Amino acid sequence: MANEENLIPFEERTESEQREIRSKGGIASGKSRRHKRDLRKTAAWLLSRIVCSYGLSQRLTKSQKQK
Repeated sequence: MANEENLIPFEERTESEQREIRSKGGIASGKSRRHKRDLRKTAAWLLSRIVCSYGLSQRLTKSQKQK
């Protein structure tokens, strides 16, 4: 667990340390964005398969037309 005494403010770090921290943050951000993208694609694929396999597409289109 972080202790206030152990933390070093970003301004007090060297330029190379700041660059390294920013680089790691950018890499982690990209990884997170790719993971979320893949989850959305997988969920969409699964939902499309469920709708097709159970014949729900006809029911869904009927319910949308009634609105």
